[in-house]
Amino acid sequence: MNQMNSLKAQQQELPRPESSFYLENNFFHAADVLRTQFENLMSMSVPANNSLTPLSYAFCRNAYHFLTAGVERIFEPEILDDLIAALRAWGTRVLGASHVSTPQFRVYINGCSRKLLYDDVSAPWRYALSLTQHLPPRKMGPLNLLTENVSSPARQEFAIRKLTNSHLSFNQMLVHKTSNPYSIDAVTTSMDPLEGLVFLDGYFW
Repeated sequence: MNQMNSLKAQQQELPRPESSFYLENNFFHAADVLRTQFENLMSMSVPANNSLTPLSYAFCRNAYHFLTAGVERIFEPEILDDLIAALRAWGTRVLGASHVSTPQFRVYINGCSRKLLYDDVSAPWRYALSLTQHLPPRKMGPLNLLTENVSSPARQEFAIRKLTNSHLSFNQMLVHKTSNPYSIDAVTTSMDPLEGLVFLDGYFW
């Protein structure tokens, strides 16, 4: 009984989210190391693997298309563990979440985009951490986040404009409710992954 009361007390002390989305600047202390490991892997993969990279093409008709990979194929285990620990600590402190998913690696190269869609998951929160560098804002696909559930076109336009025509800066993290759909406009850059829109995303619950 004492253990049950203690658990309830701990749960009551957890913070309650005050917003439907958050933007955190300079989130991860070693984001530059993550970026360097990605760049090194892309540079080495061409001569070592017959011009093949660890990135796969993700496609769903009339929904999205981009490059992706499991993070264990991109980053060293030690820094990946460090990142997940930082995500878990933030999720507990700000959202009261007790779990965080291992992030997925996303790269949007020339022409890649995502329609305004919900993620079909049970987790209540999604995060996206930007590793994009050296890409002018006008070439990035603006992030459009619908921050409230609305029905009329006028209100929907207003809601989307709360966080649109903007992009995540390097090492900036966006966290939003999965009940809010989001889109990424088509990127206008080259086919080189190093010149694309690069981020890690996953979920809190």
